[in-house]
Amino acid sequence: MQMGMLWFDNEKGRELAEKVRAACGYYEGKYGQKPNHCVVHTDMLDGEEMETEGVRVSGSTQMQRNHLWVGWNEELKQAERPAKKRAAVGRGRRPTGRS
Repeated sequence: MQMGMLWFDNEKGRELAEKVRAACGYYEGKYGQKPNHCVVHTDMLDGEEMETEGVRVSGSTQMQRNHLWVGWNEELKQAERPAKKRAAVGRGRRPTGRS
């Protein structure tokens, strides 16, 4: 993810999934598209990446605690997409535009 929105949430007792949902809801309302990636400080995770409502949550020690970086990660989206079938291209005559 190269660009996203930084969200701050230091509310104690709130689960990470709730924080992610709140940040993603705001992001979707502001930018008109649902995010697919959220990066948080590794201390906020229980050691492993998680996914909540279609948003992958990963950790980085470069993030500040209580901050969530929410956005669109094209690499994740391409990894999730099934491979497209190529259309069969005939080797016949070229279309001339005439009927």
